[in-house]
Amino acid sequence: MDRHVYMKIRKSQALQRRRFALAWYYVQDVAALLGIAAFAVHFQHSLLRVALIPAIAALIFRNFSMMHEAVHGAAAKNKRLNQCVGWLAGGICLLAFEPWKHSHLEHHLWSGNTERDPVTAIITVFPKMPVGTRKTISFFWRIWFPILAVIQYVVFWALAAQILRQPKTRSVSMMVSVLCPLTLWGLVFSLCTPTFSLSVLVPAILVYLVGVEVVNFPHHLQLPQYRGNTRFPIWEQHRIARSCLYPKWFARHVVLNFNYHIEHHMFPDVSWYHLESLQGEVSKALAHSYNIDPSFRWILDNKRRSMGEVLKAADDPEAAVEAA
Repeated sequence: MDRHVYMKIRKSQALQRRRFALAWYYVQDVAALLGIAAFAVHFQHSLLRVALIPAIAALIFRNFSMMHEAVHGAAAKNKRLNQCVGWLAGGICLLAFEPWKHSHLEHHLWSGNTERDPVTAIITVFPKMPVGTRKTISFFWRIWFPILAVIQYVVFWALAAQILRQPKTRSVSMMVSVLCPLTLWGLVFSLCTPTFSLSVLVPAILVYLVGVEVVNFPHHLQLPQYRGNTRFPIWEQHRIARSCLYPKWFARHVVLNFNYHIEHHMFPDVSWYHLESLQGEVSKALAHSYNIDPSFRWILDNKRRSMGEVLKAADDPEAAVEAA
């Protein structure tokens, strides 16, 4: 897509912030939390408590998506409120907002560049791992254990700890970001019985991590990959991203339209509730260049493959045309 077409789409859409969108989001979240708490108290000694696992996992993913909105300043117009939303949402999805914000903005700057993009670092690291490690990762990948999501979290928290040890990068906001998830989940586990924690909370976190792989991985894997100083302007981000089609209830209320990933990369400052309407215009303008994954097809196909196959790059047809 050229810049002219991109700006035409941007100007044709009403992309202003909705005044009560964030308040409505929290009305839903609070209602969900109260429902989960009531169900947990009533069925804490019954096997029916396992019904809470998908509900808690969905709530965690909602907050991952909301933290992502705050990273781009799209959660609230007021900067301080936006930051508070990031802290809280990051706490619920077990991530420290400020360090994650830094790595995610680097991802947008270098998306598609496997040497510079921290999100796709696994592409360059995996082939260098010992054979046994690669086989183990592939095994867990095929049985749907979220090994890569677990590794991402471990690496992220190691980097967050490293940042905190450096006086130059240590700040009040950084400290609050790190303390939020540690305090919140420490409190949750301390209030719950060991039986409830092991039978509901831990499985819910694992289901959430499966969701991280199911939702996030199709967005950038098996697409053209670049190295060196290659990066793309915002109107060409469709070359290194893929959107996914989900049931509307799931897209709107669980992942907050995060699945419209081409649209997000081309309009990163636009709030989640506008991405669905943008999808029609963007897909029409891109035509055959619009990468889309229908109904979880990518994850279902690739869970059968080894990790080496999953991480392979695709050819870039536009680059071939340019070279010719």
